Amino acid sequence: MKYLRQDLRVKFQKLFDDDRVLEYLYHCNAQLPTGEEGFRTISDLLAWSKNPMIDRIHLIDERIPIHFLHGGQSWIEIDSSWIAQGKRDNVFIDTINDAGHHVYADAPDEFDIFLKRTLMNKE
Repeated sequence: MKYLRQDLRVKFQKLFDDDRVLEYLYHCNAQLPTGEEGFRTISDLLAWSKNPMIDRIHLIDERIPIHFLHGGQSWIEIDSSWIAQGKRDNVFIDTINDAGHHVYADAPDEFDIFLKRTLMNKE
C-alpha cells in the first residue's frame, strides 16, 4: 500500500502525519476474506450493487431521514440520490464542491459541519 497507493498517502496526510490509513487499508485487505472479496460479493461487475438500495428504499421507515453527501469531484454519480429523493420524503442531498469520493478526507472541516448539522437535525 505504501508504494502502490501514494495517492492515498497524499490524500490523508493533512489528517495524519503517519501511515495509519495505509496500514488500516492493508490489514482490511490482507486477511481472508479480503475487503476486495467482500466488495466483489456485494457487487455486480465494477461498483454496481447486486441488490441496490435504491430498489429497497421504500422499505426504510419514513420517519428515518436519509442524508446523502457527495463530493463535487467524486466519480460517484449523484443521480441515485435524486431518484431516492423522488421515491420518498425525508431525503436530503448535499454536495461539498471541492471534495472527491473521500469527502471526510478531502474537506474535513466542511464534512464536520455537515455531520454536526445532520446529527443535530437542523435542516
